Amino acid sequence: MKKHCLFPLSFAILICCVSCSRESAESLLQKASEQALSGQWENAEKNSGSAAEAEPANGNALLLHGLALEKCGKIDESYAEFRKSAEVFPDSFHTQYHLGRILCTKQRYDSAIAPLKRAHAIRRNDINTLILLADACFRQNNHQEAARCYSMLVRMPAFQKSPAIWTNIGFIYLARGNQNEACKCFRYAYSLDPKNPAVTLNYAVSLDRYLRRKKEASDCYRLYLEQTKRDSTGTKTADAVRARLAALR
Repeated sequence: MKKHCLFPLSFAILICCVSCSRESAESLLQKASEQALSGQWENAEKNSGSAAEAEPANGNALLLHGLALEKCGKIDESYAEFRKSAEVFPDSFHTQYHLGRILCTKQRYDSAIAPLKRAHAIRRNDINTLILLADACFRQNNHQEAARCYSMLVRMPAFQKSPAIWTNIGFIYLARGNQNEACKCFRYAYSLDPKNPAVTLNYAVSLDRYLRRKKEASDCYRLYLEQTKRDSTGTKTADAVRARLAALR
């Protein structure tokens, strides 16, 4: 009788040892969170991945695994985890925001708009979401939605004097055929950052093409050339500016 009892007892001990050696998803996730906070992203990726594997419907594990994968340079894998986390927690700001953000990173702006809109609906005044949503809509020529986001941003003290935002608002006015308002935006952007070559060039073009103020346009074109004389990457643009200056004489 004793011999017959040995195998079942040994099997029971084996099952107990295996279950005791396997960390819970909660423990793995806690460990991954601490590692992420201390910048140990490779370890965080391993442990959050194990947590997500143990509990495939754990949205927090999926989200942290996505962040860790992104920090490790695995953008496609990161996107897959963010997508899963958004499916598990569709009403979570963080899952929708990070899904939209990673899609912008992948330059899939058309797909990024929907999750960013959902994130924006949850937290209407979140600055990062507004910036990404405005940019994605702007790049997709959704000027109405982009203008709405930009109008919210410029009412915030941190962005009231942002040359980049005022420049993009200017381009939206151009797309809508309102050249006068566009030129005002380009002029204001230039007043905020006159040492920025891109801002200088936009203002010069607006003076030249839309306001027909040739002398001021020429001055701005020359300033642009001065600002970029050490920049070898903008040779084609600089050549076009020189050609335009010659035509304005």
